[in-house]
Amino acid sequence: MAGGGARRLAGVAFAVLGLAACGRASEDIRSVAALGDSLTARYRLKYSYPDLLGAWRGIRVYNFGVSGDTTAQLLERLPGVLETGPTPQVVIVLGGTNDIARGLPVEGALRNLQLIAQGVREVGRQPVLVIPPPCGAFHLDSIQALRAGLRDYSRREGIVLVDPWPAMEDPARPGWMRAELALDPLHPNEQGQFILAREISRALGWPSPP
Repeated sequence: MAGGGARRLAGVAFAVLGLAACGRASEDIRSVAALGDSLTARYRLKYSYPDLLGAWRGIRVYNFGVSGDTTAQLLERLPGVLETGPTPQVVIVLGGTNDIARGLPVEGALRNLQLIAQGVREVGRQPVLVIPPPCGAFHLDSIQALRAGLRDYSRREGIVLVDPWPAMEDPARPGWMRAELALDPLHPNEQGQFILAREISRALGWPSPP
């Protein structure tokens, strides 16, 4: 790894080990729950974005990432997520990649994600929808349709939306993740997880590392 890449990775590791100084625990948010698939579940990594958010904010972050889950399965698991606390609570939702990988209709994935966001709101939690990172390995048109649909829905309903594409897309290969952020064509590595956590923090107005 080049010197610059090594320094960036070292910075990420430092963040996990104790960069709570970047932001004290919010007085109005007492916990966070992250609902998702392998992009959330710490797949083949020492940490993922929920771990970083917990370290930065100094609050409890429940990781409900399950590798291979579709949005329908995320919806089925939502009641368990909503049993966690304490409240007020932010519920981060990152899903849809496996729907697209399996050729399931984008409309169905959007509907499931909307139902999740509505369910979160109905019990007084704050939903945060995260668009899956770039993955040009399959069905780029479907990924872009999901991205557009989530943007439209979040704008219409006033829901916080995190779009990591500008920070993670390879300018030389539209639709693909930057090589230094990728564990493989689908999954972010630790540096990629850092970017996801940073973009989520910024969307919520929380302090975060540069």
